[in-house]
Amino acid sequence: MNLDTRFKISVPRFQRSPVDTFRFSQMIRKQYNNRPHSTSLIERIREIIIGVVGHDPYDEPKGRRKEYVKARQLFLFFVRRYTKLSQQAAGEIIGKDHATVVHAEKCVKRFSILEADYGRQYAKIETEIFKVINQ
Repeated sequence: MNLDTRFKISVPRFQRSPVDTFRFSQMIRKQYNNRPHSTSLIERIREIIIGVVGHDPYDEPKGRRKEYVKARQLFLFFVRRYTKLSQQAAGEIIGKDHATVVHAEKCVKRFSILEADYGRQYAKIETEIFKVINQ
């Protein structure tokens, strides 16, 4: 069996048009109809990130400032960890692609071990998310 055909996955490519946005929202609804709280959980994760890091992961400042990148990476990491969103779907939330999500996951794992401040923020965010989930 050829590896290329065995692992070929068709992923819809979403442009920034109303039709594709509608298709994307339909896909999310179909995929998570048994989890009605997933959208509210994503918003709660965003609020927790803003509270702990101090920056909104949805903001796109001019340039790539470290604080905003850290907020985005933590947001993507925890959205992937606590929801069943795919990498593509998680990236679409903030207008990024799946490669950004992969990179964010690697960076969060690495920096939470190497940098003490990053590790403390990671632990605090995770504790807050546990509180939200267990309500």
